[in-house]
Amino acid sequence: MTEKIDQDTKAQDIEKLWIFPAVRRRVLDDFYDLMILCNKCGYCKFIFAPDAKDARFVSQCPRGNIFKHLSYYASGTLEIARGIVEKRLAWSNTVEHILYTCTDCGHCQFWCNVAMRTHPLTIMEIMKETYVKEVAVPQHYKTIMTNIDVSHNPYGKPHEMRFAWLDNQKPPKSADVMLFIGDDVAYKNNKLAMATVNILQKLGISFGLLYEDEWHSGYLPFRGGFREKGKALLKHNFEALKKAGAKKVIVLSPHDYRTFKVDGPECGLSPDFEIYHVLEFLAPLLKENKDKIKPLNKKVTYHDPCQLVRHIMPFSITEQPREILKLLGIEVVEMPRNRLNTYCCGAGGAVPFGYPNVTKMIARIRLAEAASTGVKELVVSCPSCEASLGPISNEFGLLVENILILIQSAIGA
Repeated sequence: MTEKIDQDTKAQDIEKLWIFPAVRRRVLDDFYDLMILCNKCGYCKFIFAPDAKDARFVSQCPRGNIFKHLSYYASGTLEIARGIVEKRLAWSNTVEHILYTCTDCGHCQFWCNVAMRTHPLTIMEIMKETYVKEVAVPQHYKTIMTNIDVSHNPYGKPHEMRFAWLDNQKPPKSADVMLFIGDDVAYKNNKLAMATVNILQKLGISFGLLYEDEWHSGYLPFRGGFREKGKALLKHNFEALKKAGAKKVIVLSPHDYRTFKVDGPECGLSPDFEIYHVLEFLAPLLKENKDKIKPLNKKVTYHDPCQLVRHIMPFSITEQPREILKLLGIEVVEMPRNRLNTYCCGAGGAVPFGYPNVTKMIARIRLAEAASTGVKELVVSCPSCEASLGPISNEFGLLVENILILIQSAIGA
């Protein structure tokens, strides 16, 4: 009887390993069973066939589309991992390039769960962890990590300038509702930061800011192979928010939101507060205050950021932004690849830091798709997407606008 219980327990443990490898496995060799499971079905390369809307927009792996070689698709990268585990291949600069040009879009991981459950993106992250421990730290990540250590942000900007964009009316350091601004907004998009503050104040929401206690969320270390550093940053922010009395935390960047919602629990960090992406938080408030909205009356297409859809399943934030745009009197003309099939803008996984030209090439693919809808405005909800798509959007006759700016305009905030 005892032997039977032990067998059942072992079977349950194996099932947990299968479903949650990111939590249970942290050594590359331990993924060997998943590496050999890949049957090269192609789910990591293309849109799921019934979802295909336009033959021009069915390829789905950004780095694969750019470099046109099997090694740059998830199935090829798994073969490299297998070769390394089997001692047939060695780490090299080429392998580094293959790993660090991945934009962390999550298409391979999500759709492979439909087919074989090899968890390719997880394996690639373990490959990065192994690479930085045993071989070398990529040059662009040396700069990122040094900047985070010194200034608590990847750009190397002075930490005391994080909230320099605030006017004389400064929110408190402690409140039930806390706003986590994030690096991209604090240092690169002050307009978006002020729009968020104005919207919350216009809707009567009292909130606080962490000021000097807000550090980088941990997203870049997690994605670059520096898991322990990512965990330390995440723990600092969670503790600071708890100390500030937070019951609800509003996060602006989808990258930070994914880090809080997914990486936190996987690292054993369970916050004592609720975490909301800003659109998730605003959607019900705008419905309640729809009499304050002045319709904008225009037609746009909307870009779903990868981190708000595939990375946070099954609670993806796809309908809230569309509901908000409808409330604002805006008609959305969908791109062929939308919601769970969204195509990456090129700004994830620290690719803009190390390979900015790759980011531009990927962004141009997405902009061409947006232009194919016939509209002249592309709405985004991620500061990183705005930074990658916005500067070159005029090449396609498009204006890129953040949804928060549209909300601010519609409610007169």
